[in-house]
Amino acid sequence: SYGGFTLADLEAQVPRSKEGNFILEVPELYYTAGDKEVQGVLAGQMIETIAQVLPEKVNNEDQKRLRIFRMLVQCCAADARPYSIPVEFAEKAPEFKEMTWVKVTGKMGYKQEGGQTVPMVEVKKIEETTAPDNAMIY
Repeated sequence: SYGGFTLADLEAQVPRSKEGNFILEVPELYYTAGDKEVQGVLAGQMIETIAQVLPEKVNNEDQKRLRIFRMLVQCCAADARPYSIPVEFAEKAPEFKEMTWVKVTGKMGYKQEGGQTVPMVEVKKIEETTAPDNAMIY
């Protein structure tokens, strides 16, 4: 047995910002929805990520959500696939032009919606930024 996934494992594998937030890419956040052990460690942790933003079109009656995404390339650019997660605000979500690059800082969490586990960031700060050097993740 390899043992369980712990906060010490997360700290050993994931870099932190100078503010102490775990720096994770959107596809990494997306895939945590499939692992309850990782969810147990990551839930409640402060994270930051850079992504593009879109309006959230589902489960957003109160207009407190946006959707962030990144493109992940498995083989070649023609294979690129978007990975996205919702981000939620305490009040009404701010407006951004679609596809704007943003840096999101917030608390990681998970919600059950439509019978699925949805990874979600409770936003503490969002700001417009420029596309990172790795705009498409390989």
